[in-house]
Amino acid sequence: MMRRMSWTVRSRRRGSAYLLVLAVTVLVTATGIGTLLVQRIRTRTAVWSADGQRASAMAASAVEMAAYQLANRASWRTGFTSGSWTTAVSIGEGSLSFKLVDEVDGTLSDDSTEPVRVYGRAQVGSAVRVFSVVARPRAVTSDPNLLLNSGFEDKVNGWEAYGKATLELDASKVAGASSLRAKSRESATTGPSQDVTASVSKGTMTTSVWCYSDRSSAETLQVLLELETTGGTSTITLATGTVNRSWRQVSGTASVTWSGRLNRAVLRMRTVSDKADFLIDEVRFQPFGSSASTTTVMTFDPSTWRREADSAELIDDGKGAIVVVPR
Repeated sequence: MMRRMSWTVRSRRRGSAYLLVLAVTVLVTATGIGTLLVQRIRTRTAVWSADGQRASAMAASAVEMAAYQLANRASWRTGFTSGSWTTAVSIGEGSLSFKLVDEVDGTLSDDSTEPVRVYGRAQVGSAVRVFSVVARPRAVTSDPNLLLNSGFEDKVNGWEAYGKATLELDASKVAGASSLRAKSRESATTGPSQDVTASVSKGTMTTSVWCYSDRSSAETLQVLLELETTGGTSTITLATGTVNRSWRQVSGTASVTWSGRLNRAVLRMRTVSDKADFLIDEVRFQPFGSSASTTTVMTFDPSTWRREADSAELIDDGKGAIVVVPR
């Protein structure tokens, strides 16, 4: 009888020990699996984060790609269809594309004055990013005049005295708000000037200036181009004309050329007879035959930049399905 009871106690002890070992094993296994899941989540999150950052950068580049087309392809309004994505371009581990959307009437080609919304899309791994911004048309006038502040709307900036003289704005003018007065001149050779070294080139040039003289009798105004080169110095007469106490335009055409390397070029004005004050306005110095032209360019409105709702992560749910998770 005692033997039977002893065996029963030992069997129960063995069963309890087995259950304890089993429970510990399950706990260890669960902990291990949990740790692996956490690590997997952390790894996946890190990958999504890195892919998302790269996708964001590439989506912004896709917008820049569209901007290049708007700036350099004159026929872009007929070459693209509103709302249609361009063929994706693969770059590294990702791909990008863009589309143009006319939000006014859905047609790009019917009106060049309508704005467009530019979308840039990129995908890197499972990350998709889409950004957009509105591009608005703006008229830009190209003026062939090589002189800065030629109408003296920006004070006397760009101009300086040649020799001893004082330059100041004057209320008398041909156009705009003011003209430029040359006063306290040391001699007839002194007057206003502007450095045109960076803009002048060889060729036939047209020059014109409106002038008013304080001299009681007629005076002769000269517009000269002083050149300093490795071959020496020279002076070219660009225009000459008679002026008096009323606004008159002096104009001329001359061939501009030099030998050697150009070191400095200065356009200046002087009188012939004496050092009386004179005024100038609306000065032009440009290639012969050239004229102002107006073109339309598309400029981005930064206040309209936004990240689109279809930016997302494409996640495999492990069951053969792709889950789109907005980001």
